[in-house]
Amino acid sequence: MMDKVNYMSEVRSDLYERAFETHKVRQNARIITIGRGLTGLSERQAKVVDISIAGAGLELLHCIGLPKHYYLMIEGFPNRIGCAEIYRNDRKVGVKFIAPIDEHLIHKMIRADYFRGK
Repeated sequence: MMDKVNYMSEVRSDLYERAFETHKVRQNARIITIGRGLTGLSERQAKVVDISIAGAGLELLHCIGLPKHYYLMIEGFPNRIGCAEIYRNDRKVGVKFIAPIDEHLIHKMIRADYFRGK
């Protein structure tokens, strides 16, 4: 019997062990959380400030009540990305993605961010 851990804490993944190229962006997003016992969804606004295929840096108005696992939906993109929080510092949050995102999504986001700034 495992004490105070679950079997997933022992799983090793290249996604969590490697460093990936990070891109600076300023993309609006929403964080979607599921209530205890699957009792409903709640949303809060966020901004993606950097992203890689394995994770992202986010800025929020506040982190009060934010769980450690949630979905990220980036404005203008249909994907709902599962996230696990790795750090929280005031209003900044770093997440690792549960599964790697497509590199084409990142390139589209970089292009959209570039043309929005012009």
